[in-house]
Amino acid sequence: MHAVKEATALLATFIGTVAADLGTKALAEQSLMQYGTREVVGEWFRFSLGYNQGVAFGLFATDGPSVIIVSGLATLLLATWMVHALRTDRDRLPPSWVLGLLLGGAVANLLDRLGDGRVTDFIDLGLGAYRWATFNLADVFIVFGVGMILLTSYRHSAEEAPEDVPAISTPD
Repeated sequence: MHAVKEATALLATFIGTVAADLGTKALAEQSLMQYGTREVVGEWFRFSLGYNQGVAFGLFATDGPSVIIVSGLATLLLATWMVHALRTDRDRLPPSWVLGLLLGGAVANLLDRLGDGRVTDFIDLGLGAYRWATFNLADVFIVFGVGMILLTSYRHSAEEAPEDVPAISTPD
């Protein structure tokens, strides 16, 4: 029964993540094309439409279809790893909804890229000319998911560390 609940949580989060990301991208495209950049919190946080043909931070933007192929393979490997890890090493993983966020973000960006070879970005942080790379909700979900996996992994490695070994006394 526990496995069914976890699978349900993963699937529901996955579907919600893909829907939220693709929905906000469509909304951003429609409204930002019409109205331009919109400040949310001054210049620090704004919505600004951009497209990324590369992977993270625009890397490999000139590689054309190979970016789609590599993204697809990476997403497939991620899904395969998740299934294997859920079956063999469940206690070392974060909650299954976190895995749903990670996989959902990867799939959402892949689906967006399949249309025209690029990913729609619209979240823009920075101050004046000092801006972070524009990103989208899928990117947020992916970074959060990876962070939670690292945190969970660190927590487990600390728990498994050997007990303090008593100091060896030497004769004076």
